Amino acid sequence: MIINTNNYRDFDRHVERTKTRPLASGKLNLTNAIGFLSAQLGVGLVVLLSLNPTTQILGLASMPLVVAYPLMKRYTNWPQLVLGLTFNWGALVGYTAGKYYQYFILIVANVIL
Repeated sequence: MIINTNNYRDFDRHVERTKTRPLASGKLNLTNAIGFLSAQLGVGLVVLLSLNPTTQILGLASMPLVVAYPLMKRYTNWPQLVLGLTFNWGALVGYTAGKYYQYFILIVANVIL
């Protein structure tokens, strides 16, 4: 959302529906928005690095879709296709994370028993 809002902040100032958005209205400056985006990406990276290597690769591979989605409204009439791919990519990430997690539980159970 921060990438999208930044791309359209000058345009949003002139549209009734969007002129009260934080960046467009000036309630939030670009430096703070980038700082917040960096914090979100940092937390996401910490979570991603706690997962297995396959899940890490899949998680990183989703980043082009995440960055491309806000821009697709300018270049295609079907930005929802990119949004759908982006959200459904999470199913692959969740499957690989869960699959290895189950194996980890079995290994720990065998060691304990």
